[in-house]
Amino acid sequence: MFALIVEIDDYEGETYLQTKRATYKEIRTWVKQNYGLHVSNLAISWTKDLCGLAKLQHKGTPGPNGPYAAELTHEKAEAIRAAFISFGIIKSK
Repeated sequence: MFALIVEIDDYEGETYLQTKRATYKEIRTWVKQNYGLHVSNLAISWTKDLCGLAKLQHKGTPGPNGPYAAELTHEKAEAIRAAFISFGIIKSK
């Protein structure tokens, strides 16, 4: 993580931390280390969709309310959301 500080004369602003984008592998690893759960890329995509971060790209891919929704349990969704917060993808409530 690094901080981006921009100075402009006569302006007192805030410093915002710039976080990198986490890969699906990094998210899966974080969830495994912190929660002991195995999550799939599909579960991460569904959680992104539920958080409003991304829409599923392919019409043929079942969404989080589709026939394979049992794979995305509440426990896994919460663990993935915690990873999103940890990586700075979303803010905590």
